[in-house]
Order: sequence, then C-alpha cells, then structure tokens
Amino acid sequence: MTRFVPLLLLVLALVGVAAPVHAESGIGFRAGLSLDPDDFLVGIHFRTDPIAENSLFIVPSIEVGFGDVTMLALNGDLHYVFNVDAGVDPYIGGGVTINWFDSDG
Repeated sequence: MTRFVPLLLLVLALVGVAAPVHAESGIGFRAGLSLDPDDFLVGIHFRTDPIAENSLFIVPSIEVGFGDVTMLALNGDLHYVFNVDAGVDPYIGGGVTINWFDSDG
C-alpha cells in the first residue's frame, strides 16, 4: 500500500484544484485507490442530459485498475443531483457493474 502514497497525494492535489462542472452532459475522468486488492484505478465517465425532473442522469463509465491484479470495470449508474445554490453538485446514486480480474498479470 505504501507504493500508492505518491499517487494518492497526486490525486488529492488534483481534486483540490479541480473546478466543478455545471454542464448538463459531458465527459469526466476519475482516479482512485482500492484496498483489497491494492490497485490504482483510472477511468472515464459520460453524464447524459437529464432523463427526468432535470435532476436524474445516466452515468456510464469504464475503469481500469493496476496493482496486485489487473481489473476492468464497466459501470451503469443513475445519479439524482440535488439542486442547491453552491459551487458543487451533490448527488445520490447507484448502479450495476461488471468486473473482470486478472491475477496472473
């Protein structure tokens, strides 16, 4: 896990300077760490135009993990975004995922 500390610091630094995106639809990037297995994850997602109430979005994504195992995840999420007058877009969501793991590589 100590090999991920520099990557974690980089991710936290990028999150600290990232500006919120207030577009209805668009592409975004994601990065993070998993603990069991110890992996560094990177991915991309797409947020659709709202499908209901101007607050419900479909957010499909794909992620790849590198570390103890190689992982590929395909996600299909729904996000309900709360309308608040702030510089952030809080949401609640859930979805389904398909994971593929390769422990030989």
